[in-house]
Amino acid sequence: MNHDRIAGIVILVFCAFFYYQSFGISNQNLTGLEATFFPRVLLVGIAALALLLLIRSFFIKSAAVKKVEQGEESGPSRKWWKVPLIFVLFAIYILLIDILGFTFSSFLFMTIVYLIAITATPLKKTVKKHAVSIGFLLVVSITLTFIFERFLSVYLPKGLFF
Repeated sequence: MNHDRIAGIVILVFCAFFYYQSFGISNQNLTGLEATFFPRVLLVGIAALALLLLIRSFFIKSAAVKKVEQGEESGPSRKWWKVPLIFVLFAIYILLIDILGFTFSSFLFMTIVYLIAITATPLKKTVKKHAVSIGFLLVVSITLTFIFERFLSVYLPKGLFF
């Protein structure tokens, strides 16, 4: 069983468990949307992606499996440090939300993770493409703030800048 198949199954079990747990959330229905709406939408989206990963694992061989079959070495990756670094950055992000505010700290966190992630890809992007990607991250941060505050009535930390 390959890694994608195991990951897909684990994520589906995770989503099923937390979807079941979402029925225990009390609803005040102050905004027209129930408190369970957003978590369930996220869980269904994650479960759909996990299902695609699981289905894909039956049809496409991973790069690691191909290397082993071709007799190439499959030693440890030189980029192993990225995952622990992102966890540390996430902890810093949580600490900075109250200081810098949700919108700015989210944009900063997503931008740094984006910059770390692009170092893993061999594709070269132009400066314009990076600027568009980072601009999109700013739009995502502002949109999330708008959705949480206007539709879900969840007031987020404003921080120093707002």
